[in-house]
Amino acid sequence: MYTIMLNGSLFWDPRVQELRIIDPVLELETNKAGSLRFSVTPDHPKYNDLKKLKSIIEVYQDADLLFRGRPLDDEKDLWNVKSVICEGELAFFNDSIIRPYSHNGTLTDYLVMILAAHNAQVDAAKRFTLGNVTVTDPNDYIVRSSINPVKSWAEISAKLLDLLGGFLMVRRVDGVSYLDYLADSPYISGQAVELTKNIIDIAQSTKSTEMITALIPYGAKLTNAEGQQTEERLTIAAENGGVDYVYDAAAVAQYGWIFGTRTWDDVNDGVNLITKANQELALRIALGVSVTVKAVDLSVVNPGVDKIRHFDYVQVTSAPHGIDTLALVTKQSLALMAPENNTLTFGFDFKTMIERQSLNDMVLRRIIA
Repeated sequence: MYTIMLNGSLFWDPRVQELRIIDPVLELETNKAGSLRFSVTPDHPKYNDLKKLKSIIEVYQDADLLFRGRPLDDEKDLWNVKSVICEGELAFFNDSIIRPYSHNGTLTDYLVMILAAHNAQVDAAKRFTLGNVTVTDPNDYIVRSSINPVKSWAEISAKLLDLLGGFLMVRRVDGVSYLDYLADSPYISGQAVELTKNIIDIAQSTKSTEMITALIPYGAKLTNAEGQQTEERLTIAAENGGVDYVYDAAAVAQYGWIFGTRTWDDVNDGVNLITKANQELALRIALGVSVTVKAVDLSVVNPGVDKIRHFDYVQVTSAPHGIDTLALVTKQSLALMAPENNTLTFGFDFKTMIERQSLNDMVLRRIIA
């Protein structure tokens, strides 16, 4: 059963008539703040307690916290019925500014710096404590900087998620919001998703716009004889027979020469740069097929079935589509008053067996070489 709390006290319980609200829907998505939408009538006893950007809203399923956030917008109709939109607590990072900085050090220290700057500018209810960090950098050393002040969330998105990937998840434990930065989900649901049972839609699309067959890598900026940094960057030419790019002969034969580039600001060694370039090329050389599967959570109608939650891995099977794999729940839509309409979205990169084997062989070839 779902319930909603407002500032620590009960706001909605489907069993309490005087606390009724209209059509509450919760949307959860990886690396997004998420949202809660509902409408409330003027006779609700806490109608006037909903304060934009200030109040704290929490959604529970039984004893499990699914969402924590704040009211963002509301509109009133002719009868003063409020349509309320709430945003999840990752959006709290939009309330703080990271002033110009330069960071050279570990990923964990970078996160500590970001959180310290954020926490110093916001109310206690919007602060975070660093939790588990499983995303890694091969050198355990990153270079990040900004010459302009920027919103904390924009900096986190651009300097962490876009460059290193991973997932930002918030855990609420004993009144503390822990920010985890995870390379992967540690959770697996015992419920399976199958085409003939609970899959309601499958969409598949092929895209090759980011595929390359050759890569020109660039490393850190070089210094001159006086020890001053220049605009020239490290290349692999000295360690690669005078050639500043890596390529795959089989891919070139099949698709032709398609060049791309990537820059690693924190790589100062040519051999290490070659390794990174080969790994990047291997990942981008196969044609990606994006598959989105939508399904329903059978635990809603059968309490004996294990629940599926946002950020769970679930076994997904659809023989006609060639899918038989563990897939991550990247999005969850929960109709709190009509849970039979809840949907799950699994988004993952799926490749044909030939493409995956070719990719695996290529990675092994380049690592061994």
